Amino acid sequence: MVLVVREWDAQQCLSVDPAICFIISQALMIIHLHSQDVANLEPELQARLQSHKDLLLLFLEQFATIWNLPRFLITSFKKLSERFSGPLTSTDIDQILKRMQGALHSGWFRFLSITPEDFTAEVQQDFDINSFTEMDFTDWELWGNLSSMGSIPQSF
Repeated sequence: MVLVVREWDAQQCLSVDPAICFIISQALMIIHLHSQDVANLEPELQARLQSHKDLLLLFLEQFATIWNLPRFLITSFKKLSERFSGPLTSTDIDQILKRMQGALHSGWFRFLSITPEDFTAEVQQDFDINSFTEMDFTDWELWGNLSSMGSIPQSF
C-alpha cells in the first residue's frame, strides 16, 4: 500500500473514489500498531515504519483538503495513536485488531473514546456521531451532504 501511495499522482485526486481513504486509514492504523509491537523495537524498522505512517498520513491530509471523510479518519487515527502510544504485546495488538469494526462503526467510536467534543462546534451542529447507526453509508448523497461538516481541529 505504501509503495502505491509513494507513486501517487496528486493530480488524480478529484477523479478518485473517496473510499480510498478508508483503505489508507486502515493501513495507517495497522502500521501504527505494528510500530508499537515490543518485538519491533529495532531503530531501523522503527524509522521505516514511521516514514510509512508519515507518507500515508500525508496522503490522507491531501484528500482532507477536498473531502471531509479523510479529516474524520485522521482524527480517528490520532485518537488511536494517543490511546496506544506505548509498547504493545502481540496479544494486545490482536485484541485491538479484533475491535476494529470499521471507521464509522459506533463501537469503534466508543473503543477510541471519540466524542462530539473532539470536533469543532460547527461540526457538532451539523454532524452527530451518535446517528451513525441510522445512516446508510452506501448512499452517495449522504457523503455530498457531509460537506457542511466544517473542519476537524488541527491541534487534535
